[in-house]
Amino acid sequence: LSLALFSRFADLMIVESYEALLNAVKSVPSLYPKLRVVYNGYCDELLKPVNTSRELIVLTVARVEPVKGVHDLITAFAKVASKYPQWRLRIVGPVTDREYFSKLVNLVNGLGLNGRVDFVGPISDSQLVEEYSRASIFVLPSYMEGSSIARVEAMAFGLPVITTETGGSEVVRGVGIIIKPGDVDGLARALDVLMGNEALRIRLSEKALERAKSLTWRSACERILKLVFLQT
Repeated sequence: LSLALFSRFADLMIVESYEALLNAVKSVPSLYPKLRVVYNGYCDELLKPVNTSRELIVLTVARVEPVKGVHDLITAFAKVASKYPQWRLRIVGPVTDREYFSKLVNLVNGLGLNGRVDFVGPISDSQLVEEYSRASIFVLPSYMEGSSIARVEAMAFGLPVITTETGGSEVVRGVGIIIKPGDVDGLARALDVLMGNEALRIRLSEKALERAKSLTWRSACERILKLVFLQT
């Protein structure tokens, strides 16, 4: 109802992903001519890569709650852990669901991943830069997203990305791997492909860096100004 109401008074309506666009059109088909996509950008002035060696780390940056699919990532990592004994999993982000966190700790212990999975918690921007700079693979296995900035940040640090087909995931197409939400076996296969192929990680890293150049705050602002003043 709000979409229909506001659309009567708007010349343009900006949404953050093509998934959001399609969902809006499903609700109000007449909106389609007015909708434009502008992806959430990242701050390239605040988050700048540091010179450090890549380590064998799979990284996720997300709130620790069920919708982020952290349980799927831990389970998938366990499926390939014995094949890649030097790799670790680091989970960065605040715990917003204590009961879920307790289940994750039990899951880690039950899968024999003690010492290989780190719950880092919330960190500063400078610490986040270090996490992105050290990692070799980024994973976001969410069940729902608007348009994740963490995915874009990871690409800006040259990380190959594995993510689920949720809002904004199209930015990863061609520079990473997209799977269905909840597909643990698919996630394990994707991890296996990237963990076992350094040359592929390097190629995807180069593509991710190039793609991220068009996903800064500045580029988002320029896109919005163009839409407002040129109506394109």
